[in-house]
Amino acid sequence: MMVMLGTFIVQTRPTKFINELSTTLVSSYHELYSVYWWYNLIAFTFMSCMILWIVLYRTKGVIVTFTIVSWNLNTAGHGINVIAPFLNDHHILLHINRMIRFPALVSASITFCVWNIILLPYILFFILDTEQKRYHFTKWNLSFRLVQLHICNIIWAVLNTIVTRRSEAMTFDKDDLWYGLLLSLGYGLFYTMILDRIGVHIYPIFSPRSNLVTLTYTLVIVIHFLFHRLWNVIIEHHMDFLSLQFLFGMNVLVVIVSLIISQIVSWKKERGQSAKEEKDIKKEK
Repeated sequence: MMVMLGTFIVQTRPTKFINELSTTLVSSYHELYSVYWWYNLIAFTFMSCMILWIVLYRTKGVIVTFTIVSWNLNTAGHGINVIAPFLNDHHILLHINRMIRFPALVSASITFCVWNIILLPYILFFILDTEQKRYHFTKWNLSFRLVQLHICNIIWAVLNTIVTRRSEAMTFDKDDLWYGLLLSLGYGLFYTMILDRIGVHIYPIFSPRSNLVTLTYTLVIVIHFLFHRLWNVIIEHHMDFLSLQFLFGMNVLVVIVSLIISQIVSWKKERGQSAKEEKDIKKEK
């Protein structure tokens, strides 16, 4: 599967190099001190502090996960959006920002779909074998940090790549799709040839020893094409539904709802534990 993807990437590589591109202009970015500029500054600061806190106080190994690769791409995108008004026309950073635009969005889409639709249920119902383990995993998954990385990351990505980067949203072309596939192939090779070999099994269903590996890698490739088409349709016909206020509000709402669900899970756990203790006391009597 990875050989086929590699062959496809080689055969469909972009015909133009960075210095030949002419689509990225400083004038395409929002003006200095505009609402969107301030948003990019706030988002870049928050996302940078988030990853810095994780590395300093959690684990440095998290930087090798695809989730953090996606998070860092969107962090970099927000940062370049901030400094764009200070750059010369066709500055190399603007070209880089153009190149990582779709990879940043599709990697967030993959993170959201693979984690919440595949990995989360797989771990919850097939890997964890006790209620206690499922409880701790659920609480961990509903933490502010994980909600930001696995759910809100796609909101940050849409804001970064579609809503607040350009005055008029630009659809993704075949070169954008190529850059997205290249990123996934690169990470797939890194995971298979390095992480899996040294025993770092972050995504067990993507291991070459998994019975699901063909399905999961095929799904990732399909997701690239589906989201390439989906986001273009949204940009062309449904931009009225996307706004800075709405998406930022959704981010806050997701955090609040996750905190409420986390409290409900804790309450049910405590209630179940109390009921069990009362039952044990009655048995002893």
